[in-house]
Amino acid sequence: MNDRKLNMTTEQEVLLKILECALKGEAYAGTFPDGINWDKLAQESWDQAVAALTFFSVNQSAIPPEARERWRAMALKEGAHQIWVAQAHADIVALFEKSGIGTVTLKGCASAAYFPRAEYRSLGDVDFFVAPEDHEKGNALLVQNGYRPGSRVGHHDRDYYKNNIHFEMHFAISGVPRGEAGKPFLRQLESLIDDRRMIETNMGEIAVPSDFHHGLIILLHTASHLLSEGIGLRHLCDWAAFADHFTDEEFCALFQEKLESLKIWRFAQVLTKTCERYLGIAPRGWSGDVEERVTARCINEFLTSGDSGRDPEKVKSGMLVSDSFSIRVSNDSSVKQLLSTATGIVEMHWPAAKKCRLLIPFGWLFFGIRYFIRAMLGTRKKLNLVEMSKEADERKKLYKEFGLSSS
Repeated sequence: MNDRKLNMTTEQEVLLKILECALKGEAYAGTFPDGINWDKLAQESWDQAVAALTFFSVNQSAIPPEARERWRAMALKEGAHQIWVAQAHADIVALFEKSGIGTVTLKGCASAAYFPRAEYRSLGDVDFFVAPEDHEKGNALLVQNGYRPGSRVGHHDRDYYKNNIHFEMHFAISGVPRGEAGKPFLRQLESLIDDRRMIETNMGEIAVPSDFHHGLIILLHTASHLLSEGIGLRHLCDWAAFADHFTDEEFCALFQEKLESLKIWRFAQVLTKTCERYLGIAPRGWSGDVEERVTARCINEFLTSGDSGRDPEKVKSGMLVSDSFSIRVSNDSSVKQLLSTATGIVEMHWPAAKKCRLLIPFGWLFFGIRYFIRAMLGTRKKLNLVEMSKEADERKKLYKEFGLSSS
C-alpha cells in the first residue's frame, strides 16, 4: 500500500463532514466544494451503508434536483430495509423469549441504540446470540417457525432466511481467537446473556448486551473484518457513537483494565483517535498519543473497503493475514497461514471435519481442485500468491501498529 492510496476523494471528505454532524444529531450546514460529483457522493454513502444517515442530515435544497432524487431513492431504499430488519429483530426476541431460550441481539439494533437517531443507522442482517447448549433447540425453533436454513454452518454461527431477510444465529462470538488465546475473551463473555438488558424500539422490545459486552463485541467484529475482507464507515460510526456515549471516567472504569488484559486497548485507542480526527467526536483523554500517520492509514482502511469489502484484492490477501474471524495478525508464513485458512473453509463446509481431523487433507484437495476448475472456467479469478503475499505482509505491519499483534 503506497502513500497515493491515502488520498481521499473530495466526495469522501464531504461525506465524513456530514457524518460528523449526523453523529451529533445536527444538520450539516457546511458548503459543498465547487465541482463536487454529486452522484459519486451519493454512491459513496450507499457503498458505506450510511445513505439515510447522511442524506437526512443535509440541507436538501443545496443538492441539484436530479442528484437529490437519486440520493433520496438510495436513502429511502435503505430506510425501508431498516424497518423490515428492525421488525425482524423484535420478532426473533419475542419468539425466543416465549420459548424460554435466552438470546441477545448483536450489532445492528444494539449499535443503533447509541445513535442520536436510531432509525437512521443502516441495518443489514439480523444477528443474535444463543448459548452454545441452546444451539440445537434454537435451530429447531427457527425451522418450526418458517426460517429456512442457509448453506453455512460456521464455527461460530449458522444462517437462515425468511421474508428475504438474512438471519445469523451465533453460538460463539466472531473475532475470539481459537484455542488458549481465546480463553480470556470467553471468560469476559461468559455472562453475555445474564447481563443483557431489554430496550424498547419502534418495532418492539429487543434484548441487547450490557455496555461492556457490546463494546467488546463491536471491537472484535471490527477487528476481525478489518483483517479479512475489510469493513466500512457504518461500523466506524458505530464505535464513534458508542465511545462518545461515555465520560472519560465511565469509559476507563468499564473498559481499560479489561481491554488491556485482552491486549486490545491499543486498538480501541486507535479507533477512537481516528473518530476524533475524522468523525469529529469530542477528544477523549484515554485515546492516548496515536500518530496522525496511523489514524490516516486507519481511516483509509474503512474508506477503501466499503461496507461489504469492495476491494477483491483485500479479500484475497486477507487469507494470509490471519485465521478466519480472528483479531490477531498471524505470525505464520504465507504457506502455513494459507493452509490454516483452508482448514477453516473445510470446517465451515464439512462440520464433521472438526471432530474427524482426517477429513481435513481431503477437504484441502477437494476445495482446491474445485477452485482450480472454476478458475479455469473463468467463474473464479485466479490467485496470484506472490502478490497476495506482498500485500498481506504490508497489511500485517499496518495492523500490528493498530494493536492487533499476536505477541
